[in-house]
Amino acid sequence: MTRSLIFVLNKIIVCWKTFFGLILVLFLFPSTAHTFFDEIVQDDLQRKILPMLGDPLLETRLKASRALLNFPEWSLPLIRDAIQDQRFHAIHWRLAYLLSVLGTQADIPLLLEGMPHEQFSYQSRIWKGAAERLFWRHRQSEGRRYIISRLRFLPEQRNDQYVSGRLLYKIVNPDSEGRLVHVQFDLWYARLERSNFPTLFWIEAGRVLEVELPLSFTVLPGRNSLRIDLKVEEVGTHQRFVHHKIQVPLSPQ
Repeated sequence: MTRSLIFVLNKIIVCWKTFFGLILVLFLFPSTAHTFFDEIVQDDLQRKILPMLGDPLLETRLKASRALLNFPEWSLPLIRDAIQDQRFHAIHWRLAYLLSVLGTQADIPLLLEGMPHEQFSYQSRIWKGAAERLFWRHRQSEGRRYIISRLRFLPEQRNDQYVSGRLLYKIVNPDSEGRLVHVQFDLWYARLERSNFPTLFWIEAGRVLEVELPLSFTVLPGRNSLRIDLKVEEVGTHQRFVHHKIQVPLSPQ
C-alpha cells in the first residue's frame, strides 16, 4: 500500500513539474513555445485530420470539418494544397466546400479549375455552389454591362448536315472588381455532338476573358445557315448583361 502511494505521488510530482516547466517556457520563451505548438497542430491537421474527411463514418467526417474550421489560419493553406493533390481526389469536393467557407475570391480560379464538367452531378453542384458562395461573400458592388467582342465561328469541316469548327469570343469586364459569370450559348436549327462545356468563368477587374471552344453539330436538313446565341449573366443575379448572336453560313465559301 505504501509503495503504491509513493508511486502515485511520484507521478503527480512529475506531472506538476512538466506543467510548470511548460508554463515557464511560455513566459520565458513565448515565440519559441508558440512555434512549437503551431507545428504540432499543423502536423496533426495535415497527417490526421485531412484524411479523416474521407472516412466512411459521418461523425468522423464532421469532426474533421470542425477541426479544420476551428483553425482557419493553418487549415486554409493545407486545403489549397490538398485540393490540387491527386492523393486527395476522392475528397476534393468536400475540400471545395471548406474552401468556400474559409477562402477568398482569389480561390475562385482554383475551384473553377478543379470543377468536374458533368454539370448535373452531385459533386459538380458542390463545386459550383462553393465558387458562387466565395463570390457573393466578398462581392462589393453591382456589376456593369459586359462587352462581348469578336464573337465568331471558324468552320474546319462542313457538309450539308455536319459542321465542326471553333467558337471564339472575348468578354470584357469593365468593373473595378472581379466577376463570376455564367456563359451560355445556344444553337438554332442544329444539335450539338457534345454539351458538357465549361459555363462558369472568373474575369478579373478590367481584364478580358478569351475563350475558344471546339464545336461539332448536326444541322437540320434544308438549312443553309444557323444562328449561335451567346448570353452572359453574373452568377446569382439572373440578370442578363449581354446577349450576342451571329449567323453562320453552311454552304462552302
